[in-house]
Amino acid sequence: MGSISSETVDSSQAGSSRPKSTFEFTISSPELSSSSKFGPRLGHVSLTRRDTADASGKATSRIDIQTPGVLTNTSRGVIPHLSRDNYPSHSALKWMNVPFESFLEHNPPVPTLQVGEQPLHAFLGFQGQNHILSMIARDPNEAKEMPVNQNHVVSVSTLRGVRKLSPDEWRTYALQLHPDLIFALADTPFTNPPYSQKRLMKSIDRSAAWIGRLFNPPPAGAPASKAKNANPKTATSTAATPSSPATNTTTPPQPTTPSQPLPPIIAPLIGSTSPRAREAYAHALLEHHIPGPDLDQIRPYTFIDQGLAGYSVDLAVLRCDLSAAAASTSASPAVTQGDTGTDADANAATFNTLLRASLAPLPSEKPRIVFGARSPHEILKLVRDTGVDLFDAAWVVEMGTKGVALDFAFPVRGACANSDRTTGAGKRPIGHNLYATEYAMDFAALGAASGFVGAGDGVAGSPPADREVCTCIACSPRVHDGDRQLIRHGFDSDVWISPGGVGAEDLGVEGSGRQGLEELEKEVEVYRPPHTRAYVHHLLHTHEMGAHAFLVSHNIAVLEAFLRGVRGVLSRIGGGDVTPTSTPTAFEEEVEKFLRVYERPGALLGEAEKSWREVDLARGKGRLAREREKGDHVGLADDLEV
Repeated sequence: MGSISSETVDSSQAGSSRPKSTFEFTISSPELSSSSKFGPRLGHVSLTRRDTADASGKATSRIDIQTPGVLTNTSRGVIPHLSRDNYPSHSALKWMNVPFESFLEHNPPVPTLQVGEQPLHAFLGFQGQNHILSMIARDPNEAKEMPVNQNHVVSVSTLRGVRKLSPDEWRTYALQLHPDLIFALADTPFTNPPYSQKRLMKSIDRSAAWIGRLFNPPPAGAPASKAKNANPKTATSTAATPSSPATNTTTPPQPTTPSQPLPPIIAPLIGSTSPRAREAYAHALLEHHIPGPDLDQIRPYTFIDQGLAGYSVDLAVLRCDLSAAAASTSASPAVTQGDTGTDADANAATFNTLLRASLAPLPSEKPRIVFGARSPHEILKLVRDTGVDLFDAAWVVEMGTKGVALDFAFPVRGACANSDRTTGAGKRPIGHNLYATEYAMDFAALGAASGFVGAGDGVAGSPPADREVCTCIACSPRVHDGDRQLIRHGFDSDVWISPGGVGAEDLGVEGSGRQGLEELEKEVEVYRPPHTRAYVHHLLHTHEMGAHAFLVSHNIAVLEAFLRGVRGVLSRIGGGDVTPTSTPTAFEEEVEKFLRVYERPGALLGEAEKSWREVDLARGKGRLAREREKGDHVGLADDLEV
């Protein structure tokens, strides 16, 4: 079991208090990977908040995320296409990652002007009892070319161009905004790869030094209102035994001057495409000092890794580096930006080699986070071969943006055999390009081919074994007329019910008006039938933004169900369910079955991007010229006739 703790107390004002928080990662089934450090594993991440004003220290809230699980990347603190009232439909939307570069076009950044106990939560509209917020400097799924980093600054991309961000500024923003976790700065090159050995070693030295800068006290003259006090603690580590699994407990560094301890720190693992460089960086985190003049800046820790809460890897950067390496030398593996055929297999094998090189020297009791996985196939291989714990959901959001409704399940269900849609290779697509005309009269639910049904289909209580309720806003739209869970404007009344709307008497509940609906809400949720593929197809072609809200919500729900299925198979292996199939090879067999049944998404996404572009350009400047190029004279004739 691994445990990372962060406790803070506001003593800047007499009688004031602010919540303590404890971040933990626990491996609940280490026996799944007993033969290998990189086997699949079950666990959970938890963040517990406590009120220091309560003498009993009773927890005020606890957020748990089962692993393998999902975290969600945001754009300026918002999940693309979704509004705040959509979030309760998804149990997976617990950990939100905020790329802070999108706020750096202003100085000071606007979120730092927010006051309160949890400024970042308050500014972005998240509730501390429901959501974990982490801060990262750059969007981990963005790998475009950038100016070179320097010894004391990293280049970030804002709406107003490139800005420079220093480790001291990054530390100051973290102290001001009180996120639950932060990702350390890393000197990841975004110039043309491949990189020389000298550049990689410079990257290793800088990144280790920048993490050390996070442990330093804030600069002299920092605002007194931001100063905090905390009791110094030390880090401990105990070896694993059969009755007591390995535990790694750390607390944030306690500087020599009164200051707010930093949140738990996640370290990006760097080294580009060189296994030796990646291994060298891992060893740098385990050394008793860091390169450069600041040898004492990591105190009270004896080495950097003791102050880290976990590790992350950015696959988007690796894809670019590997593609450049493949173009420059035939000895390098062929890695493409897509995810098709043997190229995807080469991607997975190369990623596995590089991730293992980074993780091999490091303790296994800390969470492993991967950004940039682009398919369920990659996720399964990373869980099986590398033991990754958390994945971001950026790729499913991108699918929803391009008009794709995901439709896959793990383990593969019998319902899959009922679909007649297959690819040229005889495999099932992992989703549907709803821009395609074949869906204009398709009145099935978005995920019907893989056994997903809506809560309004009458099977919510006990769906058949080959069916699963999809809780997204497209498959399980809720009745909201007068619902107290709506987010209301300050001038709206919570007791008014629209004439002709759904009332308590319509739903078979005694009472009238608001009281009757409150009684209904206590008893049962009311759902409408699922929205169909044909309906979403219509919304896409009429440029309705609700189409993308439906698709993103559905895709997140499918990814959530997919990882829940992964945990279910692993729990049968590591739990008390002893059956002839409950062996470590059972998970591998399910993975291989999934790879045989489902096609990788590269071709589907390419088709959807083309359709999305055609619909996006269907009207507007240059329309007639585009129609002439396509040989479509119908639109031109109609215009002339008018």
